[in-house]
Amino acid sequence: MKTSPKKKEPLEYQAPGVHWVTIDKGWLDEALERYAEAVCAVERANNRAAGFKLERHCTAALFATGTTPPICRR
Repeated sequence: MKTSPKKKEPLEYQAPGVHWVTIDKGWLDEALERYAEAVCAVERANNRAAGFKLERHCTAALFATGTTPPICRR
């Protein structure tokens, strides 16, 4: 027996006090591109900070014990 799915009403919710506006697609594209660039810049900074932290850890271990931990042997 085959049943057909029930059609659901589209969800429409508008928060109180919120009004829809129209913006230029070019402006939106540029804003999204700049946002993506900012996210990538934060990721690069986080990776750089993690690298410096690992370098300090490995250097301190090398001077303290004369050998490096396994995590430093990449």
